[in-house]
Amino acid sequence: MFPFSRLESMSNAAILATTQAMLKIAGVDGLQPAELEIIRAFYQNSGASGLPAFETLQEKAPLNRHIDHHAVSSTAEKEMLLALCVMTGYADGGLSAAELASIQSIAADLGASDKVEAIVAQVKDYMLAQLAHLPDAASVAKVARELG
Repeated sequence: MFPFSRLESMSNAAILATTQAMLKIAGVDGLQPAELEIIRAFYQNSGASGLPAFETLQEKAPLNRHIDHHAVSSTAEKEMLLALCVMTGYADGGLSAAELASIQSIAADLGASDKVEAIVAQVKDYMLAQLAHLPDAASVAKVARELG
């Protein structure tokens, strides 16, 4: 189970803020198809109605803007937003120093700077757990080294 899945639902404002934050992370090193896929999947599977088309959000990605901290009110929403940003960073194969710095900036906007290290560790653990079905331990160890 995803470590932050205790969140039942997010408000439309939180979904928009999370999507914008994920787009911000993806834009740090240049948007990659794997990053876009995870962001689109989150947005389309959010189950919310009345949201603008994903393409309009992509056009307005806030690469240098702050995330609206009023849109993400609960601790659970903040943790989910940050975890999804970390997963977005890893989607192209690795979380770069610039992506991590951007995540830390978003966390500061949300008043959650103290949670970044733990969330990165939990996301890494979650990603490695998804590989447990691999037939050999060497493959899992190699991926673990690549995650840092």
